Amino acid sequence: MNTNTHEVDVIVAGGGLAGLAAAAYLARDGRRVELFERSAGLGGRGSTQNHDGFLYNKGAHAVYEKTPAAAVLRELGVKFTYGSPANVKLLYGGQTYPLPDTARTLFGSRMLDFGAKIEASKLLMSLMKMDAGTVASVSLGRWLDDNVRHPAVRAFVEASVRVAVYTDAPYTLSMQVAVEQLQNVLGGKIYYVDGGWQVLVDGIAEMAREAGAVLHTGNRVERVSRAGGAWEVELGDGTVRRAASVVLAMSPTEASKIADGEAGETLGAWARQAVKVHAATLDVALRRLPQPDTAVTISMDGPHFLTTHSHFAKLAPEGKALVYSIKYLAPGVPSDPKVDERELEAMFDIAQPGWRDEVIERRFLPNQIVYNWLATAEAGGLAARPGPAVPGAPGLFVAGDWVGPRGSLASASLWSARTAAQAIVAERREAAQAVAA
Repeated sequence: MNTNTHEVDVIVAGGGLAGLAAAAYLARDGRRVELFERSAGLGGRGSTQNHDGFLYNKGAHAVYEKTPAAAVLRELGVKFTYGSPANVKLLYGGQTYPLPDTARTLFGSRMLDFGAKIEASKLLMSLMKMDAGTVASVSLGRWLDDNVRHPAVRAFVEASVRVAVYTDAPYTLSMQVAVEQLQNVLGGKIYYVDGGWQVLVDGIAEMAREAGAVLHTGNRVERVSRAGGAWEVELGDGTVRRAASVVLAMSPTEASKIADGEAGETLGAWARQAVKVHAATLDVALRRLPQPDTAVTISMDGPHFLTTHSHFAKLAPEGKALVYSIKYLAPGVPSDPKVDERELEAMFDIAQPGWRDEVIERRFLPNQIVYNWLATAEAGGLAARPGPAVPGAPGLFVAGDWVGPRGSLASASLWSARTAAQAIVAERREAAQAVAA
């Protein structure tokens, strides 16, 4: 092993959204930061692949205007252009209906009878005003049992939450998360990013580099251990770095495998607690979109969603289409990939009849990881998520979609990175003040 040792202030392990944001914040504060990403490129699940002009995200991605994710992007100065989905359709009882997204369209909807319209109107107003923290220990399913009478209204709420939270687990999911995400969806714009999420990845990376962070790709962190009041980080190329602080921007399982001692045991315990969320996705590149008026379809009949991102954002060659479809999987419940693929094809058949004659390329991924920690009612909602500090391991922090009490999905990743960076800055300042005293 090469024993060359280099001194830096902070090592960041992982070059996804969380790792890049942590590096950017820390470098802006004047810290000497090095980031290591095992893959050849940056971005992780936020990366985008360009295949003959079709820009594939890893599944359907959106940024919500009123979320911590959007706040961090604005704070870091990441610029992007976007389109917002419109003319959304609902699939209910095998028929499609316009999404009732205003009072006029709600009371004009053929999908709901008059009593259901009244209940839906009152329910949506109540949800928009609700303090999400008051229902952290109540599941979505139980809350609907107690508060919704009409089956169509219940199906509408469950479908809306599935799309916002990316999971099909009504009796597991904390109502806190459902409320927060619905308020995000209904309370502001939805951004489909032109050029795909790689634009966000590259934007954060640029800000990190401009601030002085050094970003390495193709070199992974193999081991993190405490040594002589600092952290010793062994890398895949055989070199070693010593740093005052380390940010593990990866899943709890990955983090537990590389951390030694008590820190590794703590991370291992977190990994065992984590309820991971998966989805089956079918992404299809088309010569043309057969039904432009049904570019977005949300199923109330099952855990399915279809969206033509390229209809609203620049993700495909002119005149062509890139369509994402998702089956939200129930955590811990076995799923048959062949059945899932057929169900997603059926969703295409309903929303885009004639699509099979227009296929250029299709990509089916049966079990994509969506995020690493579902906030459950049993655990008490978002407050039960760990980090960013690792107890008993001064200077060791975690960041990612499973960390901290704020946000879901990308919001959790970016906000936990911000929080971890702030904690490192505060810790170092306190240490300096103690020495000076």
